[in-house]
Amino acid sequence: MNATMLRNLMRRRHITQNDLARLLGIDRCTFGRKLSDRRRGSEFCISEARQIGAALDLSPLQMAKLFFDE
Repeated sequence: MNATMLRNLMRRRHITQNDLARLLGIDRCTFGRKLSDRRRGSEFCISEARQIGAALDLSPLQMAKLFFDE
């Protein structure tokens, strides 16, 4: 996942980590860990990625770049 890209998209759309954490039904600290931690098991699951994409109004290409390009 491209954390820098996600942070930039959030900033442009005025959406905070707290906003997305609430949308995903997870704690803000958990969201922050998933955003910044590279350890296995701390990444966003598919349903969370879809919800993030919908909240940020991302195209399929943007989703691919965000979650699959390194």
